[in-house]
Amino acid sequence: MNQTSDHIDEHLLLQYLQGEGKERENRQVEEWLNKSAKNRTLLDRLEKIWVETGKISPPPVAVDVTAAWNRISSRIEEQETKHVGQHFHGKLIRMQVVRWVAGVAAAILMSFSG
Repeated sequence: MNQTSDHIDEHLLLQYLQGEGKERENRQVEEWLNKSAKNRTLLDRLEKIWVETGKISPPPVAVDVTAAWNRISSRIEEQETKHVGQHFHGKLIRMQVVRWVAGVAAAILMSFSG
């Protein structure tokens, strides 16, 4: 949104849509809505998006990235410990690739959980 007199904090609109706004904040949103039809249209679009995101199937899953990383890391360490003393260059490279892939997977999981 631009910084004109019709500007309102998007956080207030979100609270209003969630029904979590305080009385004063709700009054502020309602005054903003009464200023112009453009404001009402904007809130209606935001509400439609809000409703539609609730229909996402399957619903977004909360992922404990730290726990997932710890599991992957411990599996990698187990595999490395099994191969201590063995000089298989190919396996060493594969383990480095697994670490890299695990790091990328963790980064992707973090971006989706945010």
